[in-house]
Amino acid sequence: MTPKGGVPAKPDDRNPLITEGPTPDNLKLEGIDFYHRYKEDIALFAEMGFKVYRTSIAWSRISQMGTS
Repeated sequence: MTPKGGVPAKPDDRNPLITEGPTPDNLKLEGIDFYHRYKEDIALFAEMGFKVYRTSIAWSRISQMGTS
């Protein structure tokens, strides 16, 4: 088992991720889709009174080879 915020001792010790396979009932629902809905999402943030928005991008999305 992986400790909260930690790294498993061995790769096989980690908990499975939902993205690693189908859900038990093979749900085909659309989840997070910020790529297509960012304008709507940002408008909702403003409506809720948010003053800032923080996001992160996986480095592998920017540099597929892992180099700069």
